[in-house]
Amino acid sequence: MSNTTSNVGRWTLAALIAGAAYVAAYSQDVTLFYYYPMVNEWHWLPQSEALGPRITYFGWKAIGLLAGAAALLVPRNWTDRLPRDTVWVGRGVCPREPLVSKVKSSTAPIARDQ
Repeated sequence: MSNTTSNVGRWTLAALIAGAAYVAAYSQDVTLFYYYPMVNEWHWLPQSEALGPRITYFGWKAIGLLAGAAALLVPRNWTDRLPRDTVWVGRGVCPREPLVSKVKSSTAPIARDQ
């Protein structure tokens, strides 16, 4: 087996683990750090609202990145067993059609006060 084919399983597993970790962090509102753009400061713990709104997105991405990097430590002989298309497992959790198509549009005109 070539080195390129061998790496496919490792990166597939890393992508699956990173995606799952990001979704878990987002849904549970767990983050590694907070960024306050109004004062351009990074903090490990939430600060007072005087610093402005906080951004947790970067902490979620860091959790996914660290989880994916940890998945790369899995021995190669384990990840070689993963089929190449395993990365599409995530499609099973996503809706088959976009959420926009589920919203019914109304053809009735909007009533406006005159």
